[in-house]
Amino acid sequence: MSTWLALWVARAVRRLLRDELPHHAALPRGVGNSIASLSYYGVLLLGLLVALSAAGFKVSQLALVFGALGVGIGFGLQGVVNNFVSGLVLMFERPIQPGDMVDAAGTSGTVREIGLRATILRTFDGADVVVPNGLLLSGNLTNWTMFDRSRRIEIAVNVAYGSDPAQVLAVLGAAARETPGVAEHPHPVVLMTSYADSSLNFVVRVWTQDVGGWTALRGELLARVLAALQQAGISIPYPQMDVHLRRP
Repeated sequence: MSTWLALWVARAVRRLLRDELPHHAALPRGVGNSIASLSYYGVLLLGLLVALSAAGFKVSQLALVFGALGVGIGFGLQGVVNNFVSGLVLMFERPIQPGDMVDAAGTSGTVREIGLRATILRTFDGADVVVPNGLLLSGNLTNWTMFDRSRRIEIAVNVAYGSDPAQVLAVLGAAARETPGVAEHPHPVVLMTSYADSSLNFVVRVWTQDVGGWTALRGELLARVLAALQQAGISIPYPQMDVHLRRP
């Protein structure tokens, strides 16, 4: 009974802290979620100890249990301990928090929940992926929203030889600046990058302040660039093949 009561109290405390703490501006980023999660596990541990005490367990007996757990850890629970310690690191260092957009362990998505053993990521396809915390910290972790929600978008543009580079730069720059959603700061940048076998190569680099909509903005930018080039009479090259037929 005390275990179920502890579970109910722990969930209530976590829900209350997650609702209230994020509104305190004095708290650093992610502290509210860490406090809520640690409080949840602390209440659960306290409830478990109370339940064991009510069942007649003594401190000496608990020491034997923990000793047996230590032997088990030595034989085959290293992965569990690694995930547990990694969960504590995530909660204290706070490289991610719920709502962040991340690339981790080969998965891209939004952080839904950070637990002591694993973190749940919601992919952009709608799947929930459970990633062990040890795997999160052992590889590269990219957080797109750690400090802000800005992201750079880059598209390559190839035009035919004979085009005026200055005109191409002007057309691409105007198209980038006039695309809704493109940030004014940093300014859009258009560069000529190389001479290819059949084209002059350019690149357009813009920034958006809404990382969640960057794919839609990229599509809009591509459409506007193509329309601007066509209106200016600047052609885009396409692969060609010359076939020579010989009679035997």
